[in-house]
Amino acid sequence: MNQQSDRHERGEAMFQRVFGREPRPGSYPEFLEITVDHLFGEIWTRPHLSVEERELVALTAVTLARTDWELRGHIGAALHLGMSREKIVEVIIQLAYYGGWPVANNGLRVAQEVFAELDGATELGATGENGSAGRNGVTELGGATGRDGAGGNGSTGRNDATGGDGATGRDADHDR
Repeated sequence: MNQQSDRHERGEAMFQRVFGREPRPGSYPEFLEITVDHLFGEIWTRPHLSVEERELVALTAVTLARTDWELRGHIGAALHLGMSREKIVEVIIQLAYYGGWPVANNGLRVAQEVFAELDGATELGATGENGSAGRNGVTELGGATGRDGAGGNGSTGRNDATGGDGATGRDADHDR
């Protein structure tokens, strides 16, 4: 195997570990390739930080950037990696001091929505539409992919490189 295919395989394995599913192309397959090869194949596989610590960094970054769809995806990833809801909320609360109250307020609102969706899906029988429940109660409606086959637990949250809205696996564009 060559170095590029090794990097791609590392990236796919890391993506699977973080989000609990394989990456799936959406509207921009080239962006997915860059995301998998570079971000997950090179950056997320570097030494010195655990996967969980890297997820805390990503969760912090998307909260501070106020990118709601990406935040939803990374809340789903954090839960998938075993982070508690309380820890996610605590991270967002601390960000009020570094990013401002509106940033934390927005992050807490998104977290509350994600948790409510997960609780609602769990109340419907503790499984998703296809009968699968994720780790720590993270139910993925439609299973590992969104309704259009493009996503679920994606880091970008839209039907692009990683797809789905993260927590529920629904496609953002489909639900509008």
